[in-house]
Amino acid sequence: VHRLMLLDKPRTEWYMKTISSLNLSHKSVLDVGAGSGILSLSAASAGAKHVHAVEAAPLVGRALAQTFKTNKVDGSVHATKVEDLELDEKVDVIVSEWMGFYLLHESMLDSVVLSRDKFLKPGGIMVPSQAKIFLSLVSVPNLYHERVSFWDNVCGYDMSSLKSMAIMKLIGSPTCDVVKPENLISDVAEYAAFDLTTVTSSELAHLERKIVFTVARDSSFHGICCFFDVGMGNGDPLSTSPHAPATHWKQSLFMLGGEYQVKASEKVEATVEMRRAADNPRQYAIAVSMGS
Repeated sequence: VHRLMLLDKPRTEWYMKTISSLNLSHKSVLDVGAGSGILSLSAASAGAKHVHAVEAAPLVGRALAQTFKTNKVDGSVHATKVEDLELDEKVDVIVSEWMGFYLLHESMLDSVVLSRDKFLKPGGIMVPSQAKIFLSLVSVPNLYHERVSFWDNVCGYDMSSLKSMAIMKLIGSPTCDVVKPENLISDVAEYAAFDLTTVTSSELAHLERKIVFTVARDSSFHGICCFFDVGMGNGDPLSTSPHAPATHWKQSLFMLGGEYQVKASEKVEATVEMRRAADNPRQYAIAVSMGS
């Protein structure tokens, strides 16, 4: 997984460019969920006086300590969960690549928020400092056929009795897939925006918004495409939009289980709710309801 993320060129280059643009001379940096250590190494190269790298996986933490030694990084590797971390100092900068699919799935944002509240100096810098979630209507007939209408004719046999189970599986959780720009059939709406210097864990527990999309062209549609940006408030963000270079996050599809026809300029209303799962705070239950 660390190799996959390092090979994600837009992700890795955005973090390295952003960190290198900061004046880190005489500043201490906390890297939350350091993994391979690429953010920590970038901070050290940018002149940080000390880098605290937090990595909960013991084997990865040991490898990271050797990476620090090999690259002569002035820093400390803390092989622990950030929730259990104790530091003798407050830090000037927190860096973290915490994002998950549709931004919040399996993300470490709660851990980053806790780190900010516990360790960041007043006026300190968060990298990234902003995050946004976007939604658009999507037409993915090939995916719908592979998952649902496939059962209408299997080797010449009607197996449509299995379609209801296929649909339940399809709508049961988001589908992670590559969405092409031409698959988006409406305007793009901002669903949520977070200021990572102030957002609280309770504000992340439940999101809900009603959106009225405007259809761009006559088309079938099958669900809602979700993607996100993170950034610093200036400069280019790290984007997972279908219009941006591909990343390992791809896009997330909230499928509806059916195929619907819409006309250009038609208004389509949807309410999208994301609620943190009670049994796993890093997962969300997602509900989509169409119409008023």
